[in-house]
Amino acid sequence: MELQDRVDDKMWLVKHLERTRQRVLDDLIIVKNLCQDCFPQSYNIFDRFIRMYHQALSTMLERFVMEERLDSNECISLLTWIREYKGTELMMHPDLEIDVEFLGPLLSPKVEQELMDSYLTTTKNNMAEWMSKLAETDVKDWNSDASPETDLEGFYNTSLPVFLFKMIDQHLQVAAKAGEGIKLQILDICLESVQGFQREYRTSIRVYKSKHFEDRSQPYRFVDYMVAIVNNCKACMDFTDQLKERLIAELGRAAFGEDRQRTFKMVVDCFERIGEESTGYLLEEVFLDLENFFSQIMTPTWVPSSEAVDTIVVTIEDYYNDFLHMKGRFFDYLMEEALKRVILEYVRAMLNKRIAFKDYEGRRDAAKKITEESKKIEKLFKKLAKANLEPEKLCSVLPTLAEVIKLRDTSMMALEISGIANKYPDFKSDHALALLLMRGDVTRADARQLIMETPLEDRQDPTDDESSTFFSQIIVPPSLLDKLETVMKKK
Repeated sequence: MELQDRVDDKMWLVKHLERTRQRVLDDLIIVKNLCQDCFPQSYNIFDRFIRMYHQALSTMLERFVMEERLDSNECISLLTWIREYKGTELMMHPDLEIDVEFLGPLLSPKVEQELMDSYLTTTKNNMAEWMSKLAETDVKDWNSDASPETDLEGFYNTSLPVFLFKMIDQHLQVAAKAGEGIKLQILDICLESVQGFQREYRTSIRVYKSKHFEDRSQPYRFVDYMVAIVNNCKACMDFTDQLKERLIAELGRAAFGEDRQRTFKMVVDCFERIGEESTGYLLEEVFLDLENFFSQIMTPTWVPSSEAVDTIVVTIEDYYNDFLHMKGRFFDYLMEEALKRVILEYVRAMLNKRIAFKDYEGRRDAAKKITEESKKIEKLFKKLAKANLEPEKLCSVLPTLAEVIKLRDTSMMALEISGIANKYPDFKSDHALALLLMRGDVTRADARQLIMETPLEDRQDPTDDESSTFFSQIIVPPSLLDKLETVMKKK
């Protein structure tokens, strides 16, 4: 048989194997039906022909493996053909019904391993190369002046998740033709390749973000495509979970194995982290616009004017219209983190300003304004976010701190500070000191004495849980405390 030119016809091996199957089948049917009566029964002529054909096929196939540089598609075609050789397409065809177990394998163990290694290696290399190109294509999309694609619900996305998991699915379908064992090995390669892709994708996002913050006018659609990236992560999480459940149903939980379940979880968790990081870059974009307005809080011009917080509210509402194109899981995360950041920056502004009030009226007016602005922030996030966010809980820190500022009866001060300390495990003496000195009627010595009467005196560093990571993000510089005390003495 003359083989087709591999350069001209990528299907040369498939066609050759199919012609071989047809001819062997036809020949053996003829031998079985017409030749046996022409030879003495003791010749076992049919069995002899079976052995000769089996040996000839073995020689031909081993030559392919050892001499031809087969690509992954050719390897799987060969593995599939060898698997089907024993079935109804050839040896167990209704007109033959030959049990080939007594003949031994078509490929020797060494050659079969060579074929398997070649298939797995070429598939792994092809997957890595293809996924790298997929990431490069997505990066080009991010720099487009056109808006990202949208799905039927209006969420931004790119084609990456569909192409990524379509390719994985195709590899698994092809591998399944050669047997469950090979399919599982290809699945492991796919998972390993996806983890490599995640590392590359994350790096590309970080580079994209860094270039943007060097010149925030470029690329023009930074926010839109960052939203699309976040949505891509959510889609990849969903596709990964769906693939896992489908494979467990197909293979059984035992065959699928606990190790693969853990690997699938690692893949999902990594996409989630990339999505959350990308959400953080969007928040970074928002708060760069808000820096100047947070810096106006607790300054002499802040009390009579509502400009700072009103601008913060309007800016967040404006960005909200862009964020509506983000899918629910990460949208909820974004709004929660935005609220935390607003409150954090507000409190940081309170505790890092060199201001000391002259009298009770000044403290009272400032405390009133802090409480009013807390309500504005609470109202904003109640309007924008879902009901389960409960912004009143996070916002409550502002009127709580305002109470310390406006308190007229200094004998109650230790009680107020103790209340804050009990509610916030990471509220420390430096935070209390800045708050007390800001009042303008307490010396540093008196403030330290007062703090000794509270739980802050022997406070240890809190455990790193959700309830203890607010004030720990606010550092009060010693120079600020010195400045506050100096301002108070000059009064």
